[in-house]
Amino acid sequence: VRPRIGIPGPKERQMEALLARQLEHVILANQYPRTQISVIVQLSCCDGAVSACAGNAAFLALLDAGVAMKATAMCVALAVKLEPEPVIWLDPTEAEEAQCDALISLSVDGSRNQLVSNVSSGAFLDAATWASCIEAAGKSCKVLEAFMRMSL
Repeated sequence: VRPRIGIPGPKERQMEALLARQLEHVILANQYPRTQISVIVQLSCCDGAVSACAGNAAFLALLDAGVAMKATAMCVALAVKLEPEPVIWLDPTEAEEAQCDALISLSVDGSRNQLVSNVSSGAFLDAATWASCIEAAGKSCKVLEAFMRMSL
């Protein structure tokens, strides 16, 4: 992951780790012995939900390149505002991210309905809120997958 200007920092390295876990889950590595597959994501503008956009862009780049994959893992970003009661925003803008208490990026394998990877920052979430986030992310990823299949 490369920022628009400058060198990658800790935020970009964290996003890189999320992308690596997501892509390692879906790529059929045994089809490509002694091969290195590199995906470079260049951030051109950041207006919210950057890690989810980067994850989906990387997945679609591999799909476009014809890399054999065993699953469809889509990413979604969530912002959680805890007070007065938990509110979950899907695909938050940069302004919504600034107002929230916690940010979560989740990658979900739609075919197996399992969580592939996640990165969270901010306030601690209780079990009920975390479960609501995973449920919302799963439904959102299924919608994204349906849209992707319809578009291709």
